[in-house]
This record gives sequence, C-alpha cells and structure tokens, in this order.
Amino acid sequence: MAPAPVRIGTCSWADEALTKHWYPKEVKSAEERLRYYAERFSTVEVDSTYYRLPDEAMLLQFPSYVVYKDVSLDYLRWAVEQLDGDRALVEFRHRSWLDEENRADTLAFLEKLRAANVCVDAPRTEAKNLVPTVVAATSPLAYARMHGRNAATWNARGGSASDRFDYLYPDDELREWVEPLRELGKKADEVYVLFNNNRWSRTARGELAAQAPLNASALRGILDQEGVPTA
Repeated sequence: MAPAPVRIGTCSWADEALTKHWYPKEVKSAEERLRYYAERFSTVEVDSTYYRLPDEAMLLQFPSYVVYKDVSLDYLRWAVEQLDGDRALVEFRHRSWLDEENRADTLAFLEKLRAANVCVDAPRTEAKNLVPTVVAATSPLAYARMHGRNAATWNARGGSASDRFDYLYPDDELREWVEPLRELGKKADEVYVLFNNNRWSRTARGELAAQAPLNASALRGILDQEGVPTA
C-alpha cells in the first residue's frame, strides 16, 4: 500500500501577514485570494463559528488550564461525542497530557475515541503550557501544527498571539520532520501539516514576506527532495 501523501498548508488564508505580504496587490477579494491560495497549497484551516461545525473534522484545542485528570478525560469524551460523527483533532496545551507519566494513557484514550493526536512543534522548554512533540497516529488522520520555536516570546508578558507564533523555520528544523512524516504516511490514511506562523520576516533579498507560506513551501521542497510524497 502506498504511503499517504503529506498535505501542507497554513492555519489561515486571510490573516494580516498574507494579505499584506503574500497575495499580489491585484488579488483583493476573498474569492480571488482563496483561489490563489488553492493553486499553491492543498489544505488550510478555516475558523468556524460556534453554530456550524465543519463537515469533516474539527480541531479541539484544550487550553493550558485543562490538565490530565479523570474529569478532563470525561469532558474530552463528551466533546468528541458532540461532533456527531465528524472527526476530532485534539490539541493539548498543558504538558501533563503528554509527559512521560501520562503519554501512553493519553494516546490510548485518543485511539479509543478514534480522535487524532495533534502533533505539535513548539519551543523546546519545560513550560507547563508547552507539550512535548509526540509523533503518534491515533486515528486514520494524522495532523501536525507548527507553532514555531520562539521561546523568547511564548510566555512574554503583554505579548500577542502573533508575537508567540512569530517564527521563520530554518531548514535544519524542518528536516527534523522528514522521517516522522514519512512514518506517519505509512500508518495513517491522511497526513496534514499546518503552519501557525502569522507574522512576516525579511527575506535574503530584503523583501518582507509572510512566514507561514514560506515555511510551508520550504517543508514541501524538503520532503520532495527526500522522497516523501506530498499533495
């Protein structure tokens, strides 16, 4: 059986970084921007209201005050049940879920629920609101979110979300994902990688460019070089 191709994209197609520093100036309407995006990437995250869930999958993010304990497991089970058949992608924000003590039980619980463990790339510190990077497929859909490794801004006082996720990945850090994604492609039916970097950086040519599409394009190029199928 052929491995699943890796679909790579960004966690938004309409944030300020993209509208200012990625879309051509003549691409102005939402329809034009979505078409432009779709010609370059094969997946994207779309924010949903509380009143309508996506047809296929829902990202369930558990804030850092939700720690691993029985009542949290009960709530997670209830939340997945509310999706009424839509696939659940679960991203934890407190490290107790995936520390050495609870990791195996958490992954087994997700597998029982047929919910996807969201693999997270983030700063490598011991902060309680940072989970370890655990590459594991707990459902037929494998999912990774790339938050960047900006440890200096992650818990900075007064910092915004855009400060926290302000990060342009160097190639060596993206290459760390080659073998994990190759293995996920063998274990899952679908593999997705989404970049959650919503600022901009200056390129080698001196131009300002949105980080997320730069990161996504760089990872796709590296995977193509290494023979990991992409879509």
